[in-house]
Amino acid sequence: MNPGGRRYGRSGDEKGFTLIELMVSLVVMTLGLFSVIHLQVVTVRGHAYARERTQATQIALGVAEEMRSQAKGWLAKRDGVKVAFNSLFPDIVLITPAPAVGDQLDFADLRSLTKYAGQEIAADADFINAWRINTYGYSPDSGTALPVQWVGAIYRVHCVAHRVNLPLPAPQNTLVRVTVIVSWDNKDHGEGTDWANWVGEDNFWRRHMVTKTFYLYRTSTF
Repeated sequence: MNPGGRRYGRSGDEKGFTLIELMVSLVVMTLGLFSVIHLQVVTVRGHAYARERTQATQIALGVAEEMRSQAKGWLAKRDGVKVAFNSLFPDIVLITPAPAVGDQLDFADLRSLTKYAGQEIAADADFINAWRINTYGYSPDSGTALPVQWVGAIYRVHCVAHRVNLPLPAPQNTLVRVTVIVSWDNKDHGEGTDWANWVGEDNFWRRHMVTKTFYLYRTSTF
């Protein structure tokens, strides 16, 4: 007998936890917390990607509208002389023929767009010379934008224009198909944001990007 009348151990009606039970509970709780944290990280990344893609789409649509507006001056004749396409778009090289539907664009045909929203966005039309821009066309690489205007400057704009040969007897050299590509820095492939890592053909097509294809017409009347 216990001389003090004390009883050690747990009786059937006493409630409590053993060390093993506490450790198991802690492990389960930790796994649950890791799952919640991972879900939050995935959600934040998804929201960020959705926002970036929306902004890239806005740039592509803006480029299309600007070029359509400029193409209103692509007339069959002005003062008796035909208006050349490259007089309106001097930095865009027309490629012939246009690729078949579903064909991959030829990387060698891509050119940097040099102007957007009234801003210079590339040093010249060479593919490698596209600058980072934001949705307003401001670029830290231009040397003219203020630091406050650099926010969101992660996009680069390229384009390719193909002359479309229409079936006869339709007038030729009157239709151009333009594809605009807006890409942005891809941090998920471990290659960082250095543009030099993306200028090769294989790497470029792995960037985040959106494309917009539209047509420009030579008008017979203005």
